[in-house]
Amino acid sequence: MLFEATDKAVTYEDKAKLFRVTGFLANCRMEARVTVPSIGFTWSSDPIDKCPPAAFAVIGNEINGKYYEEETAR
Repeated sequence: MLFEATDKAVTYEDKAKLFRVTGFLANCRMEARVTVPSIGFTWSSDPIDKCPPAAFAVIGNEINGKYYEEETAR
């Protein structure tokens, strides 16, 4: 998985759910290979250089639950 940050800062917060993400929008592409020997299954994605960027990605920090409450109290 390859993340490339943009210069667009973002914050997503839901106070009712005690959740906040701060960071930067990003472009993200990935390549994967999966093998499940017990059932003889294998799968491979296209190579990363042929993968279109994800519709949404963020590189940043997440705070939730107890840690959200502690930071908000400061």
